[in-house]
Amino acid sequence: MNAKFFDLINKYDNITIFRHVNPDCDALGSQFGLACFINDNFKNKNVYCLGFDSRNDKIHPTSDIVDDEIIKSSLAIVTDVSSSNRIDDQRFLSADKIVRIDHHPQDTDYEILSIVDIVASSTCEIIVELIKDRNYEISTKCATYLYRGILSDNQNFKTNNTTAKSLALASYIASFNVDLISVNSDIYDITQKQFEISNYIRSNAVIQESGLVFLVVSYQELIKFNLNKGQIKNQVYHFNGVKEFNIWGIFIEDENGIYEGSLRSKSLQINDIAELYNGGGHKNACGVRDLTKKDLNDLLGKLNERLGINNAR
Repeated sequence: MNAKFFDLINKYDNITIFRHVNPDCDALGSQFGLACFINDNFKNKNVYCLGFDSRNDKIHPTSDIVDDEIIKSSLAIVTDVSSSNRIDDQRFLSADKIVRIDHHPQDTDYEILSIVDIVASSTCEIIVELIKDRNYEISTKCATYLYRGILSDNQNFKTNNTTAKSLALASYIASFNVDLISVNSDIYDITQKQFEISNYIRSNAVIQESGLVFLVVSYQELIKFNLNKGQIKNQVYHFNGVKEFNIWGIFIEDENGIYEGSLRSKSLQINDIAELYNGGGHKNACGVRDLTKKDLNDLLGKLNERLGINNAR
């Protein structure tokens, strides 16, 4: 399978790389890291990173702009997303061939080649494994994108899908002169505004005896902080590491009174519940969307039911 992937890269002059909406560091790191790798090792390739959403974090480049004809003639590589409706630029469907590199469990039927490892802690980890032990050049720029994606998605090696392989591959890619202190600062240092948001999240969270913790952010509060939904949802990590917290989430209202959110759990499976609410993802880290207020209350009820079953054992 890996050989087929590199054969496809050799075959196409135009290569387009796509990511998911509201991109995180794993989506962007896998996208731009892979682009760097291809540019460094495969000559005369036109490599484009596509997507409309931006983190505005000043550590990832802006997306490329290409016309429809280039995409139609290209090999499209989709990273870090399994659901086709979450791919940020639906023109990927018009590409001549499509490859998916991902660590999410949900399968799709849009690709001709899947490189998927649901045990991996990040998509960047999978890409590092793809290129390791091959006689390819790995620049510091490429390595930094990939290491940042690994470190971000497993939350500094704290998630329960961090494995010995995760640590080994992170060590390998970091050996290409990655500035570890700088990367940690990029991901985990916060501004005063983010500090204020952190205080708001911790002060307004609903903490239930069952072990469920959640925050519902109204549209008015979103406007007050001048943030987009993705920026707030990414703050769900604030509830990590508390002994009494077993399932936690953040839900954001839009201008139409519809909610979307991010869910996490310490050990219980929750992605099966998320799938009932227009979402899905990893066993212990997933998302939901397009929820009415009633849907949101129903979801919270099902999460409490899951906790009740666990507590009764």
